[in-house]
Amino acid sequence: MRDFFGVDVTLGLAGNTQEQKFTLYPLTDQLLVYNQQKKLWLALPAATSHQLIPIN
Repeated sequence: MRDFFGVDVTLGLAGNTQEQKFTLYPLTDQLLVYNQQKKLWLALPAATSHQLIPIN
């Protein structure tokens, strides 16, 4: 079984009083994004992970 690591991201958006919290899970073929407030999962193309998580 593969170990997964998540990257926690907190965003403060103009016009919103509450920060938005996400956990990003970069996988080989996709980027999973979990919205902690809405309890919602999103799957994005793997190329997106390099734009959101700049890891060398």
